[in-house]
Amino acid sequence: MVAIAFLGALRADTVTSLWLKHVNFDTRLIYQNASEVRAKNGKSLKVEFFPMPEEFEKAVRDWKEELLELGFTDKDALFPDESNLPADHIGEDRDPVPVMSSTHAIANAFKIASKPLGQTVTPHNAKHCIGNLGVVMCPRLRTH
Repeated sequence: MVAIAFLGALRADTVTSLWLKHVNFDTRLIYQNASEVRAKNGKSLKVEFFPMPEEFEKAVRDWKEELLELGFTDKDALFPDESNLPADHIGEDRDPVPVMSSTHAIANAFKIASKPLGQTVTPHNAKHCIGNLGVVMCPRLRTH
């Protein structure tokens, strides 16, 4: 969850409402379809992966592959609630595994991931990090 928040500069609510089909590693895009994802102001966006260390993309790719190996499909949540992870969800004739209804899990993930830093980093901090990276990489952004 932390890795994809940085890869796409995503809000917590967006991360917890992504489906497997919304992340494409071939095109390196995250598609925020506002009719399916809780996107800010109901806006659909295609977000290219931001330049992060390769471990970020690998973590998300490995997670998606693990879910697919467990029998999840593109119509299932990228980050399902723990109660939806048992093997009884495998099979063709089933309802999609739903997305999380709250952002509690991502807040907790960031809390755990940032503990070694001695300060709490939030999903919103990830957005600010990517924004600052953009200013460094594209100095013209400072004047617009």
